[in-house]
Amino acid sequence: MCSEKILFVRIFLLLLVLIFSVQSWTRADDIRDFEIEGFSVGESLLKYSDQKEIIQKISHKTSFHYPNSKFVSINYTRENLNIFDSLGFVLKKDDPKFIIYAVEATIYFLENKIDRCYEKQQQIENDLKKFFGNKVKIETYDLKYVGDKTGNSKSRYVDFDFKDKSNSRIICYDLSDEINQNNPDQLYLVANSREFMIFLNQNM
Repeated sequence: MCSEKILFVRIFLLLLVLIFSVQSWTRADDIRDFEIEGFSVGESLLKYSDQKEIIQKISHKTSFHYPNSKFVSINYTRENLNIFDSLGFVLKKDDPKFIIYAVEATIYFLENKIDRCYEKQQQIENDLKKFFGNKVKIETYDLKYVGDKTGNSKSRYVDFDFKDKSNSRIICYDLSDEINQNNPDQLYLVANSREFMIFLNQNM
């Protein structure tokens, strides 16, 4: 019960953040004008972390290196996250400026209540529709989760595509009993740069 109340508060705060950001969103021409936990695509992670820390995170075992790619997704530890349980960034491995190509944020549903995830996904989708207006194309679709070899896990996407091919997406992961013991169902909000989105569409 306590975890549900905490989750409700987090989602409520997320919606408040989105509501108060409406002025910025309605003027956005691409994803760079959108912030998640104060971070946005196109800025340098060096504004928030030193070079040594970032390099350590890139080589850490929890980081995901995209196959045959210069991109890597790293976890970012920050104690004062306002909304999300975890935060991550997509960088280029050999970029000395450590430019952010995607911002990734996650809320975990520890009791695996996927219906709650879908409900919050819909609420956020409705708000983003108002904020983006006609500047984006919206697409909703379901896929099998590629990380589950049993084929029993599912993912539901809501994509907001800008004309320049940059993108924001909301995903609910409904994970099967075989893998959700260590990986609870989760809601994932991401902002993808144009370059990284093109890479995903061509390679993933």
